Amino acid sequence: SKNYFTGGKMSNIDEKEDRKNYIGGIDAPVIVLPNPKWKTKYQLWLEKTGRVEPKDISDRPEVELGDLQEEVVRKKFNKDTGYNVVKPEEAIYHPQYSFIGAHFDGLGIDEEGNQFVFEAKTSRYGKGWENDTIPLDYQIQVAHYLMVANAPYAFLALLISGCDYHCYKIYRDYELEKIILEKEIDFWENNILKDIPPELTTVEDYNHIERKETVIEADPEIKLIIDKYREIQ
Repeated sequence: SKNYFTGGKMSNIDEKEDRKNYIGGIDAPVIVLPNPKWKTKYQLWLEKTGRVEPKDISDRPEVELGDLQEEVVRKKFNKDTGYNVVKPEEAIYHPQYSFIGAHFDGLGIDEEGNQFVFEAKTSRYGKGWENDTIPLDYQIQVAHYLMVANAPYAFLALLISGCDYHCYKIYRDYELEKIILEKEIDFWENNILKDIPPELTTVEDYNHIERKETVIEADPEIKLIIDKYREIQ
């Protein structure tokens, strides 16, 4: 079931550990967008360089149930389309850049022998998907997957509230892909390999900075100000 893949190389390294060694689809929006949803570029840099461990959110109900429903969404897609989408067990890497990869929800072959990418999403209330609009961060994520798989298009299957099913066909956007690739290469080569942090953009970013504590003796003027401050308090 894995012989159809025509993109980059596969790896069977543990998925959680493996993600530290490459830029994945969930990392792409963080690197590309100026105000990403889940974490900042600096926080991603901390994780990729091993300074902090990624937050474990697997026990959150929306994440746990979303993972469980992925197989349901895949089976629904297979039933509706007649395709046999298979989830690769290993990470797959870009044909040219070993630091760009992906763990796919599924890959399949159409009637003409073209490989396509399958991506499953779940949403509690459908926020951000109004009027059949695909959120920008997911558009970037899918574009990253298409680039890695070297596939012409992807199907994004969405399940809202456990019963409202939608399916979108997304064609490869080479202009968007070029932007993603340039930003990912820049992040890896100039931030990860050179161990230089990207720009800090939020208060939480600054909370991660290591600070050296310095103690100095206050002069009489400063002491007077402190005394007045305490009186006011």
